[in-house]
Amino acid sequence: MLKVLWITSRWGIIPILIGTLIFGYLLPDFNWHSELFHVLLEGGGSIIAFILASMIFSMIKIGRLTSNYFWLVLSFTSMGILDLAHSQTSPGQAFVWLHSSATFIGGVFASLVWFSTISLRDFYKKFYLFGIIILSIIFSIASVIYPEMTFNMLDTDKHFTLNATTLNLIGGVGFIIAWSYFALEYSRQHHTSSFYFSNHFILFGLAGLLFELSILWDGNWWLWHFIRALAFFLLMIFFGKQYIKDLIEIIRINQDLQIAIEKSELANQYKSDFLANMSHELRTPMHGILSYANMGVKKIEKSTPEKNLKYFNNIKISGERLLTLLNDLLDLSKLESGKMELNYTSVSLNSIAEKCVAEQQARMNELNQKIVYMPDNITGKGIFDDVKIGQVITNFLSNAIKFTPEGGKIEFTISQSDIYIEKLKKNVAALLFSVKDYGKGLPEGGCQLIFDKFEQGVDSAGGASKGTGLGLPISKEIIELHSGKIWAENHHDGGAILSFIIPAVQV
Repeated sequence: MLKVLWITSRWGIIPILIGTLIFGYLLPDFNWHSELFHVLLEGGGSIIAFILASMIFSMIKIGRLTSNYFWLVLSFTSMGILDLAHSQTSPGQAFVWLHSSATFIGGVFASLVWFSTISLRDFYKKFYLFGIIILSIIFSIASVIYPEMTFNMLDTDKHFTLNATTLNLIGGVGFIIAWSYFALEYSRQHHTSSFYFSNHFILFGLAGLLFELSILWDGNWWLWHFIRALAFFLLMIFFGKQYIKDLIEIIRINQDLQIAIEKSELANQYKSDFLANMSHELRTPMHGILSYANMGVKKIEKSTPEKNLKYFNNIKISGERLLTLLNDLLDLSKLESGKMELNYTSVSLNSIAEKCVAEQQARMNELNQKIVYMPDNITGKGIFDDVKIGQVITNFLSNAIKFTPEGGKIEFTISQSDIYIEKLKKNVAALLFSVKDYGKGLPEGGCQLIFDKFEQGVDSAGGASKGTGLGLPISKEIIELHSGKIWAENHHDGGAILSFIIPAVQV
């Protein structure tokens, strides 16, 4: 506890000891009559008091300080007004009366920090604050105009009377009571704000107690002025640091908010584009199914078996396309909700790739395209979900066929590699799969964009490609679910390369 008392009062004790040493022993006859410097000292302190009051009040409103700090708002506001009037008054009765009143009223309000104002509504707090401002201004003006109506503050020898010392002593005790509150709070929670407030009020308290030991313009008189200035300075350091910290945080939050808004707007645009595109994609096969079914119904009696077969084939093709779209949507929904489960098996990536190529062969034959497999003399053995990885390879091949011009070629490779797994904190053996097309390549910024949901690429003719834009985003989710990586890049010879790498072991 002694350590806490020292921490929360040392900036009051040390200046007193140093000041007493200087003015009590080294300069016992010190006297400096400087009204200009006094105006600067007291006026500057008043302005700081107003700033502190407004900052504390705003921090109470946003919940950074508790409601009992409202008493400090009243304390700083009343002191600021009375001390400002004191600084503009010539030495005399009103001069001492205004300062003593500021210390008394400020100390009384500060001592009330022990009591919460949480029951007071914001309206009443503003009303009380406004009332204190008005009363302090009226009190200051009246004291300057009618100094004879105030208590006697100076005797015939220009020494402070018992009235002056009593007001300052009561105010000083009030500030020390406030110091005890913050010292106790610091011992419990070690908040930085408690440290600064406690040192501030012990300085103000000692300045009030020192008043009776001083004579106008002597060393002790200037000592408690400097102590009060130091108190304001220490508190301004704290609030200045807090203000800068809060300002930086607000700027960061605003930047994050702006980025979030932009992402939200972009996501809404993607969603709108997706809904429009998906609506079209779903209607197309559905129209095909209904159209050929209606034609079959209408011409059932006249139609030949060959025409009926044509109708059924077209219905089958449209139905398969519709099923593919629905499966993509279902896969995407499962992946985003985390409900997609992987069925790990020991299988060869080479064999999966060969099956996927065989499935796409008819389509490539129609476009007179050829596929070139560039083996790396490995088995490609690994443990992964063969169905899901096969889906990724099919999406890669389908994408390459789409962007490769008629009569062009497609290359794919399978090789061994390694990949760093974050949760294992080490590299593990991996399999690398790449597909290269010989189209126009990806536009600037498109290497990451093509993996965004609902984003369509640009075909070899330069127009928007057909499709839902779900294949590659689904592939990205599947690869990341395998703890792998997926990426796209342009080849220096032209065309794009799509690649993924997955661990050869189950992670």
